[in-house]
Amino acid sequence: MIAGGQDETHRTATRLRRELDAVEVHGDGAAVDGVLRRLHQRRHAQRRQRALVSVTAAVVALALVVGGFAARDRGTEVPPAAPVTEWTPRGNLVGDGELADRARAAWPEGGASRVVYAGTSPNRAASLVVVVLVAVDPGGGERVGFATSPLDVQGTPDPSRLVLRATAPVARGQRAVGFVSATALPGDEVPAGGGSIGFALAEPGARDVTLHTSVLDDQVATPSVEPGVTWALFQTGAGAWNTVALVGAVPVPVTAGVADPQVTVTTLTRTSDLLSVPDAGRTSLLASPEGLLGVVAPDGTVTTDLGAVPDLPVAVAITGTPGTLTTLDDTTVVFTPKGRTKPSPGNRITLADPDHPEVLINVGVVTEVEPVVRVRRSATPDTATTVLRVDGL
Repeated sequence: MIAGGQDETHRTATRLRRELDAVEVHGDGAAVDGVLRRLHQRRHAQRRQRALVSVTAAVVALALVVGGFAARDRGTEVPPAAPVTEWTPRGNLVGDGELADRARAAWPEGGASRVVYAGTSPNRAASLVVVVLVAVDPGGGERVGFATSPLDVQGTPDPSRLVLRATAPVARGQRAVGFVSATALPGDEVPAGGGSIGFALAEPGARDVTLHTSVLDDQVATPSVEPGVTWALFQTGAGAWNTVALVGAVPVPVTAGVADPQVTVTTLTRTSDLLSVPDAGRTSLLASPEGLLGVVAPDGTVTTDLGAVPDLPVAVAITGTPGTLTTLDDTTVVFTPKGRTKPSPGNRITLADPDHPEVLINVGVVTEVEPVVRVRRSATPDTATTVLRVDGL
């Protein structure tokens, strides 16, 4: 704004001098400069008056618009999602009855399941046919099964061979279903560089859906060639433990592959200073899609002090340098690398179990490296909106 005002003043003075070039002016230079200065002051006052009028009009218009939205907001609520068993079937292969029969055969536990999607991935480097089946389980809850062809890296998946890729219960009102499969199944070809494959299907009527994983620092929207459907090929480490489907801005947990460590959405309960989750029965990791929360004991109690967990395998994500953690407070830990090389500010520290390279879960981001490496945790029980129990590690 200042530079713009100076430029306009300069142009005005230049134009005035040019237009007066042929006029004989009697008086000294100071008098001419005084006249120009008064002209500039008058133009500045006029501009301020016009700007004030414009701002006033904009404020009035904004008040009307906001008032209109507020009025509509008070009278309009987002309708609840339809049960997944009532979703309209979609996909270019949805009319293939023989394909549907093979999908049901791959998921016999689904019983009289219904097809809500059947189609082919647009990614030739990681191509597969996906059939999404939905069913009602004996308890009355809804369940989804994803029957797929083996992964093909030439763009020619074989729909005559289907396997069960993933299955999970569906929560009431869930606006999307999807999976991220990190472990290859029999018959899968391996994409160049390895990686995890993902798919998500949003409720009918939703156009925008993408898969988002916290193990990527920068991520573009995952591919979509039809409304409400997306496909992904992620780097190794992405899975249901760190990925959600985004329907617009609404995050929805996804399902792990049948050969992956299993991921279950759970609830975290605080009693006095004790945190716990139900139905544990075994040692598990506790995470949110953003990062590691703690460790669950077989009795369901949760330890969120990461520095107190013995032999927790953590490393710098970009270099693989291992290290150990010491807790400073609820949101900060110190990372001590095993070696002389320290990470840089902005580097991520992740859970990195050498026995399970397919699983990466963020611990946090390096904020300082001197005198010690301080790490701001990516997730805490107070910030997690979705809590996941990860079993099988």
